[in-house]
Amino acid sequence: MNIIEPRLDGTNLRIGIVQARFTNEIGSEMVKVCCRTLKELGVAEDNITLATVPGALEVPIALMNLASSEQFDALIAIGVVIRGETYHFELVSNESGAGVSRVALDYNIPIANAILTTENDEQAVARIEEKASDAAKVAVECANLVNHLLSEQYEDDEEYRIFSDGLPIMTLRPSESFNIQPTTIGTLFTRNTHEKPTPPRTRACRTSHLSSRHQQNRRSRNR
Repeated sequence: MNIIEPRLDGTNLRIGIVQARFTNEIGSEMVKVCCRTLKELGVAEDNITLATVPGALEVPIALMNLASSEQFDALIAIGVVIRGETYHFELVSNESGAGVSRVALDYNIPIANAILTTENDEQAVARIEEKASDAAKVAVECANLVNHLLSEQYEDDEEYRIFSDGLPIMTLRPSESFNIQPTTIGTLFTRNTHEKPTPPRTRACRTSHLSSRHQQNRRSRNR
């Protein structure tokens, strides 16, 4: 049996955090705890990026743009949704949670969801330390896991064709030294195929994202 051991080493990892400012006092404290834990795990301060949005419903769109930038190994969502007297609590909780999960799957990037859903302020305050610290650990562990699995998908003797607007423009090997910047939606990396790709936007972004992160992992291992 092959067992992939959990790895809580944040060295060279780049982490993006999106914080919902609603109930900002609690969210800000969670960010402090989260960043402190990330640094304890070896993530450099310069490799931590924080973006804020008005509320939990706006968190997924910010996460999506961070993910599509291909500049991060993992993301963290932070915020608080406290139950009120109307159905709005269920709407915000359900939609924000679904949006966070959708971004993670569409862009194949780990996202630690630390958006608290509580009955009152007291419950939220009591969970600041534990949930924020857990989110940092989840982000680092899952970033290492996904990066490891991505590196296993590409063998040194495989060739990759780069397509632009459906036409092959370059063939390369992962062992070669190259630097490919995120390009247009029409660009797609495929494995030894002559088929003309016509993927949807999310799939094109996701496939390009895998290749870019694979290059970064390879460069890190060769240092």
